[in-house]
Amino acid sequence: MIRLNSTPPHTGTKIVYLDIMQNGRFVCQLPFRYCPLFPIDSRDVEKYVFDKRPSLKGKDILISFSGNRVY
Repeated sequence: MIRLNSTPPHTGTKIVYLDIMQNGRFVCQLPFRYCPLFPIDSRDVEKYVFDKRPSLKGKDILISFSGNRVY
């Protein structure tokens, strides 16, 4: 089951960070490029996450939009 938490920030940026959580634990953070003129499609986000982290397919994950980069 995939859930998207909150909405991306509309500050004119072209990169938003996706925080990936599994069972209440932080897994990773992925930078996601988007055009602020068009809405972000949840299927595109889901495909991007599974392309970058194929081990998460079929697992219960939570994807949150974040404006902060975790180092």
